Amino acid sequence: MRTKPDVVSGVRSDTGAGTVRSVTYEPGNGTRYAVVLSEVPPTRGVDPGILIWVRNYGRAFMLEDGSVSHLSVMRELRCSIFDAVVLAEFIGWATNRRAVSVEEFLKQAS
Repeated sequence: MRTKPDVVSGVRSDTGAGTVRSVTYEPGNGTRYAVVLSEVPPTRGVDPGILIWVRNYGRAFMLEDGSVSHLSVMRELRCSIFDAVVLAEFIGWATNRRAVSVEEFLKQAS
């Protein structure tokens, strides 16, 4: 879980060129996440969205319109629920989408 006060305080680097952005995120749980976000324009047969590649897992998934679900992150990356909650909150912040915060998740779980 995130132990830093908020997502912004865990961002160590945030670089980008054009539609590609690379972010290193340390939420304070001992893990350093390396995430690449790339905008995907609408093309024939493909809806626009953001391709998200989490180097820690060597996996990528497409984020389309709407909110970010920790359950979908867990399914797509095949990670633990704890990593999924942290990553969903981070991805929500990075893409300006709604995501359940770590605090909201813990409150719901208790």
